[in-house]
Amino acid sequence: MGRGFLKDPYERANQELFSEIARGMRLKGKKDHEIGKYAGFCESAWYKRRTHPEYFTLPQLRAIFKHLGTSNEVILKIFGREVKE
Repeated sequence: MGRGFLKDPYERANQELFSEIARGMRLKGKKDHEIGKYAGFCESAWYKRRTHPEYFTLPQLRAIFKHLGTSNEVILKIFGREVKE
């Protein structure tokens, strides 16, 4: 199998999501596992979402992106969409 083969079609988006969370938290001087307190879940739930990102709810993702100040362009890229002008 090729090097770019992904078992899960959402794997790349999941990687981008967690990379953005880690980047944002690093900029704020925090550990990425601390994001739960901004999204309303405990640290153990964070680790569950790391292996099962489908457990994130839309309100949790909104709270995370709001806390991190993630731009709409980055959010759209994570979810495989482009900004239409």
